[in-house]
Amino acid sequence: MRRFDFARLTQPIENHMGIAILVFVVVFCGLSAAKFEYKGSLGGDAVQYVKGAYHLAVQGVYNNSSDRDDTQPGHSRAPGYAFFLTGFFKAFPQLSEGGAKWLFPPEGEKRQSHPALVYVKYVQALLLLATAFMTAWLVWDYTNKRLPAYWTLWFVGFHPFLTRYTERLYREVLIAFLIIAFTLALYLAIKYRKLLMYPVAGLVLGFLTLTSPQWKYIGIVSLTAAGLCLVLRRDAVFKGLAGLVVLAVAWGAVFYPWELRNQEYFGRKFIATGGGVVLEIRSQYNLMPDSAFWASFAYWSRAPIFKKSLKKYADEEIYAPLVRETGIYRTAKNKMAALADEKGELAADLQLKKEGIERILQNPWKHLRMCIPIAFRLMMNPMFSVLYIGVYYLFFLTIYRSLGRHDWLLAALLASPVALFGLNVLASHGLPRYNGPAAPLLVLGAVLAFALPSKTSSGKLT
Repeated sequence: MRRFDFARLTQPIENHMGIAILVFVVVFCGLSAAKFEYKGSLGGDAVQYVKGAYHLAVQGVYNNSSDRDDTQPGHSRAPGYAFFLTGFFKAFPQLSEGGAKWLFPPEGEKRQSHPALVYVKYVQALLLLATAFMTAWLVWDYTNKRLPAYWTLWFVGFHPFLTRYTERLYREVLIAFLIIAFTLALYLAIKYRKLLMYPVAGLVLGFLTLTSPQWKYIGIVSLTAAGLCLVLRRDAVFKGLAGLVVLAVAWGAVFYPWELRNQEYFGRKFIATGGGVVLEIRSQYNLMPDSAFWASFAYWSRAPIFKKSLKKYADEEIYAPLVRETGIYRTAKNKMAALADEKGELAADLQLKKEGIERILQNPWKHLRMCIPIAFRLMMNPMFSVLYIGVYYLFFLTIYRSLGRHDWLLAALLASPVALFGLNVLASHGLPRYNGPAAPLLVLGAVLAFALPSKTSSGKLT
């Protein structure tokens, strides 16, 4: 029996890489253009982001108010994505014409998306395309192999999570773009000693933090990992550490003024509220009975066969706490709404955050136990379900190997997804989209697990 020769099969791609890349771009652009709709409803978090952009563009004040004429500053959402959307309100004045009745409909009418918002989807597709190319370039520059880089284009460009969110007015694609842009800038700064890349990385990290406040903490991990990398590599340590200081200053220069703005208006420094209800949900999940704990693996698997089997063969009370519409999630949301009506949104958020932390500290072992299904939930994928855990395995395998090879730069670059995953495991209720924007770096790690030798240092960055 003849052995399958994969190298021979892929040789035409190697020999005609320019044409192969063109095929990818044509397929990507063609499918993206074909699937985007010019009309439809507008719901979920997208409404809050679009309202924030409207108020910024028209009133010059950031808030998410349902009153189109409200000029009071707001704080409930991180402003980065709204800043991004504001550009479209400026570029397409028809979005604001007539009081934007499509966004602020009369009572009894359904809110509709505006046809001009389709251009947001086109731009998000271009951001995903750029993200795919940046990730592929990192693979190519690291391995000096073109074929793994080429497959990376397809894995990132057609990643089920990312392609799904190019069609939505959500921040996830922008976050993914900023994550890989920050990683690329840091890589260039350290490996090639491009000092200009340190402030560039800081500015990107700053806007990333304004878009996803988690990065206020993840950024600290990234900078610490980069500093350790510089020291352990013993190469231009002083210049590198000075560059990290510049990076940190640039980072703070972007997001810290927003914290000062909130301190002026609301009495304390923060980027956005919302953490309180997340901790409330998580702390209540910790207290679920054992039956719900075990049922969560099937309920959160994103595999229809498991969830349908659970609903068919198990009593409803077993998985009742997990049901989004009636369980712990909805109870926490209702509690937040009631407290906000009574005390105001900021005070309600602080109270829920305090209660959630106290509940977690009172039940530490239950909290740690709940980290297992939360981690499982975070690793789910809308298309591949539990099989996507394999991508995480390969990613962590690459980190393990990089540490074994003393490849400190690769380990430092991959530290941010680890920090993101760990933070979400410990302090969230584990919605898969919380981890979704890190997909390009997960793909990077998974591809390198195959592209690099496992026992030699020939792939080590120098």
